[in-house]
Amino acid sequence: MPRSYRRGCCSGHTHSRSALLRWDSPRWSSSSRNRGRYSPGRSAPFRRQYPLGMTPDFDAVAWVGQHAKAGTPFAHLAHTSSIRIVDQRINGISVGEFGMSVFMGVVMGIQPIFGSGDLAFCKEAAALCPEMITVSVKEGVIPGSGRECPTKEYRERNTAAIHLHPLEARRRIYEGARKAARRFVSAPEAFSVRPLKAPYTIEIDYRTDARFVYDHRCYQHPSDLIAALNQSWEDRPQ
Repeated sequence: MPRSYRRGCCSGHTHSRSALLRWDSPRWSSSSRNRGRYSPGRSAPFRRQYPLGMTPDFDAVAWVGQHAKAGTPFAHLAHTSSIRIVDQRINGISVGEFGMSVFMGVVMGIQPIFGSGDLAFCKEAAALCPEMITVSVKEGVIPGSGRECPTKEYRERNTAAIHLHPLEARRRIYEGARKAARRFVSAPEAFSVRPLKAPYTIEIDYRTDARFVYDHRCYQHPSDLIAALNQSWEDRPQ
């Protein structure tokens, strides 16, 4: 069994608020649903620095309203941390914000259990975390990766999507999150993700104002993934 389920972490869309959840009971059930406490917004103090508020005393992480990584076809608002990023890779694996959080969580023993967002994100999550429960509530309509686009053009290219009605979306998210929480309590090992092996190499391709011209940068750390990610963040183009 994992550490008693003291805390859970729920990450919202990159530009919306995230939330922290705390379970007062070591077992989740319908009878204990009112014993939890909910804290909207970012935990303070908060810096725009990895691991973005995640700490080892969390047991699980979930995403609500998450988007796909940069360059994903048929995605809604697809990007990775910045519109300027064409692609980001950790040890050769292409990742978005979701993937970075997953691998940081693995380092700290935090299991990814649930995610909702557009269909493209759900496919991305399933490829990286096959046992994680996902709920799709919208679907992008623009094909192609947009790799050829300068920054301003890419910002505007994938803003359209077909959405579920909000009430139906909320119902599906609630049911999916409840299913994930119950499964995690009964079988936490079912959500495990294979960790990356050190040393860690972060590669990032940034857009420029020219088509198909990228600013390639590389960062390495012999043993600390989070340190490598922070190195890349501090060196980002302004």
